[in-house]
Amino acid sequence: MKINNKNLIIILLTIGILLVGWSVIESINKNTYEKYSYDVNRFEENYQRLMISLDTFVEMPTVENYSEIQFRMGVMSSTLTSLYKSMRDCYKKGLIEKDISPYEGAEVVDTVNRELLSSSELITKSINLNGSRLELDKNKIKELYETLNSLNALLKPYYDDLNHYYK
Repeated sequence: MKINNKNLIIILLTIGILLVGWSVIESINKNTYEKYSYDVNRFEENYQRLMISLDTFVEMPTVENYSEIQFRMGVMSSTLTSLYKSMRDCYKKGLIEKDISPYEGAEVVDTVNRELLSSSELITKSINLNGSRLELDKNKIKELYETLNSLNALLKPYYDDLNHYYK
């Protein structure tokens, strides 16, 4: 088989186009994974801040500290929404495997969202207003810590297993 200049140019152009296409796909995948990685790290940081706020609230149950917890819960909820979207994008592109939580066979992010809502309700139930003082129900606070720790345990594998293929 004899390759003339015309065929050689066509072959080289085809290879060039394929390489450019592959490069574009890799760039898109890298951006998608970096967004996911950022969201996982942000969720972990917000979880730690929430736990610090909760510890402060348990030590000094004031309205200000309660407000801080509610704020942190809102930030976590917002971060979870972003994480949910970036996880979905990674699932679609095959960058991470779809993970099912051990609870009810739901996706991990759905389970974490349910736990977060449950935690928010527990915070409200743990407080009794006595005059101008806030009193805490120790059993509800203990349950709240357990719920938040289980929430963190569900996402711990994501904190630990962030692949750095795209760094």
